[in-house]
Order: sequence, then C-alpha cells, then structure tokens
Amino acid sequence: MVAVTRHQDSEITEQAQLEALERMLGALCEYLTDLVDGKLVREDLESREARFQQEAFEERRNRALEFLKDQQGEPLQVRIGNLQRLVDALECSWVYFNGLAEAAGIFEDSSDWSVCVK
Repeated sequence: MVAVTRHQDSEITEQAQLEALERMLGALCEYLTDLVDGKLVREDLESREARFQQEAFEERRNRALEFLKDQQGEPLQVRIGNLQRLVDALECSWVYFNGLAEAAGIFEDSSDWSVCVK
C-alpha cells in the first residue's frame, strides 16, 4: 500500500512539474515575443549579434510552441526533460534580450522578472 501511495505522489508531483514547465514555457515565449517584436526598436537589433540572437530566439520559440501543441503520448519524465531543455534555451534568449532592454532603458530593473506559476 505504501508503494502505491508513493507512486501516486510521484505522479502527482511530476504532473505538477509538467504543468508548471508548460506555463513557464508559454510565458517565456509571450514575454520575449513582446520584448523583441514590440518594445525593442530596430536600432537595438541592428548589430550582427542581435540579429543572430533574434534568429536563435525565433527558432527556439517555434520549437517550443510546436512542442506545446504536440500532445504525443511520450512518458511523463521524457516530456518534463524536453520541456526543461526548451525552457533553458529560451532563458538564454531572455538573458540576452533583457540586457538589451535594460541598456536601452526600456525598463529600469528587470532582473527580478520571473514567471509566475499557479
């Protein structure tokens, strides 16, 4: 009986982690899209590095959005691992574009930005 309870607790924990990562991924995509496509001006994105970073972000965002749409029956732990890798990749874009936004004075202190997961 204890083993069944632990297994159920583990599944509930993994499901909660999955849902949190899915929300985080969606929020990162939304936040970065708003920042890159809306708040940063063309001058902020003129450098070669900025263009490369923008291209990398667009690829990461597209891959993340496709993954969120795809509801294949892969094991829960595999899906969690894939989601974590996508979040990590988008966080790289967040660090870069957040720095550009701060340098451009778009917002004063964004270092405490976090994704709220309910």
